[in-house]
Amino acid sequence: MSSYVLPPIPECLLGLKPVMVGNAARLGRGGGPVHVLPELMIAKADDHILERVPELALDLHVPGSLIGHGWRIWSAPDGLEDALIARGIPEDAFAVDLAGGIIDPLGGVEGLQSGSIKIPDAALADPKISLRAVALAGESKLNLEPGALEKLSACTAQVFHAPRDLVRYWLTRLLVGRTPFDSLGTLREIGLLGYLLPEVDAFVNFHRTSRHHHKDVWEHTRLVVQQALPRPILRWSALLHDIGKVPTRSFTEKGKVHFLRHDDVGAYMFEGIAARLNFPEPMAERIRLLILHHLRPAMYNPDWTDAAVRRFSSRMGPIMDDLLDLARADVTSKRRATRRRAINNVLQLRERITALALSDESKRPRIPRGLGSAIIEQLGLPPGPQIGELRDRCEEALRSGQIGEGAPIEVFIEFLRSELAA
Repeated sequence: MSSYVLPPIPECLLGLKPVMVGNAARLGRGGGPVHVLPELMIAKADDHILERVPELALDLHVPGSLIGHGWRIWSAPDGLEDALIARGIPEDAFAVDLAGGIIDPLGGVEGLQSGSIKIPDAALADPKISLRAVALAGESKLNLEPGALEKLSACTAQVFHAPRDLVRYWLTRLLVGRTPFDSLGTLREIGLLGYLLPEVDAFVNFHRTSRHHHKDVWEHTRLVVQQALPRPILRWSALLHDIGKVPTRSFTEKGKVHFLRHDDVGAYMFEGIAARLNFPEPMAERIRLLILHHLRPAMYNPDWTDAAVRRFSSRMGPIMDDLLDLARADVTSKRRATRRRAINNVLQLRERITALALSDESKRPRIPRGLGSAIIEQLGLPPGPQIGELRDRCEEALRSGQIGEGAPIEVFIEFLRSELAA
């Protein structure tokens, strides 16, 4: 049984009698940790749910669902049983109420106990069926029933009729599952990878298209995804970090392979993927930056000065943690010494960044507590971004010596009066 703990269901939802479905219902029944939002279902229409719990929001990127309080909520205005049956795949079509009771119109719990994902013929009309089935099998670490691959292969082209948001959603579920290495292989085997991500499908046997030897990029990519921590942005970045290699491959006269600027080309290619699958803008930009900079951590060596480490950390900014996690996952060498050296290099870089950040924070000039409120009250300014800018100006004055360390709030206020009057 998984040690993962679901977030609490808030009291504002309890009156609507929610039931756990999908990944939340499977937890402890063959499912694994939930690395996307856990799912609830409520036997009400969206507008009724929003009227009762206005802090929820329609998820514009996953049609048909609401999000809030750490949950994804599917509405079932025609009743729970009909909504569960419409999910098609039995192992994704049962619910668990808050008292532990099970609603299981298609026998999904028995399917989980048997260790296989079943594909009823009625479910084949769903344009997402092939993608959903592979994702659910990987998420639950179960096998597809015998004959399922043939069924799924026969209807992969239906995916073009599925909303792009839901295609991206189920690809994400596949990537953050427990067996993405195998799931990506299955996706390719049934022909779906070439439809949805031809940039990745191009990796398959790419290394065999030249008489000069180089790494199997398809094998490497799947290993990187499997090794990456199961966060959606990180796993997407792991999948796509080398897409620029196919168009940039070149060889020297001696047969040495190069993929010059594959980071730049890959980041550019990702813009097309992001548009095609309608990625939310913040997620898309973060993935693009990770693809663009994924080679940077490997350039580190212990001879870097503290100033060089600070510059690197500053330039990478908010993507730093993901970037270092991606760099560690990107180590797939079969040579133990090479692998150990590369991982230790990433760990050492992380340690130096952390140590310098702590040291710099300890030396940071201390602004008096309550300065923000004093600026609002004594200078008659409204709350807003300007208050933060004035605090930053005071910090600069402390750092430059214009204001002495330990000066009272009154000194800062007079300093700002003169700054604003200038």
